[in-house]
Amino acid sequence: MNTTALFDLTYGLYIISAKEDKKINGCIVNTVMQITAEPERLVTVINKDSLTHDMIQHTKRFNISILAKDTPMETVALFGFRSGRKLDKFAKLPFDIDESGIPYLRQNSIGMLSCLVTETVDAGTHTIFVAEITEDISFDEREPLDYTYYRRVKNGKVPKEASSFHAPKAPQRQGWRCTVCGYIYEGEVLPPEFICPLCGEPSTVFEKLS
Repeated sequence: MNTTALFDLTYGLYIISAKEDKKINGCIVNTVMQITAEPERLVTVINKDSLTHDMIQHTKRFNISILAKDTPMETVALFGFRSGRKLDKFAKLPFDIDESGIPYLRQNSIGMLSCLVTETVDAGTHTIFVAEITEDISFDEREPLDYTYYRRVKNGKVPKEASSFHAPKAPQRQGWRCTVCGYIYEGEVLPPEFICPLCGEPSTVFEKLS
């Protein structure tokens, strides 16, 4: 089936953050939608393999950083292509704390929503979280970062955990492809010390293109 038209659906890009005990984490999602106004309710969709997913399942709380259009690609790559099971994503970034004690990125956000989960729906590889908004803060009037701008202007990739992910067709050029984020290293020999500039993974996760 041709999935080209799916890329024309409108999405935003957001960081969903959670806190469990002393552990904090966050991940990029592109599926957040308000569903009712009274009470103020929204849904988000998160891959079951994500650490953030497990933390929300346990605590029933999360917040949403609504990313600004000028958010650095390094920030998107950190929260979209790196695993919180391997590193502390907030370690080197300034962040604020919502009323529930969950971190959010004030600098790169135009707004923040704190949420309490009221219902979950099993969607196969993902879980749909239905939540009530408990805190709503608007920071400034910068434009939001949307999926189309991220993909077409910033040449951004889609994490395999994202609800809109489609496996890319096999590239025709020679080189090595990162199996985590899809970055292509052009060259016959991949240096063993090479680190992916997009997701930070080592050369061992690359596969040779045929």
